[in-house]
Amino acid sequence: MQVDVRVVDENSPLAGITVHILNNSGGNSAITDTDGVAKIKVAESEVLVILIDDKAIPKTFFEKLTGYPSADNGLNVKIIKKNSEPGKSVR
Repeated sequence: MQVDVRVVDENSPLAGITVHILNNSGGNSAITDTDGVAKIKVAESEVLVILIDDKAIPKTFFEKLTGYPSADNGLNVKIIKKNSEPGKSVR
């Protein structure tokens, strides 16, 4: 199973961002490429927490969903990172 996470700043992709998916088996991580995409292989389908540069996505994001997201059929997530310089990669 794979979770694709795209990290952007006001629609500009951010390269070099560490994205970590936590699940019941521990999870996995990847670094975003020049398109702002991190392709993360996971052994378990549930996604309990998403960390962006060691900062958790707020629980309110997950509370808006019906239960936790699942990677059973693949999962695509777009995250807009605020408080960074538009158009510049974060490293």
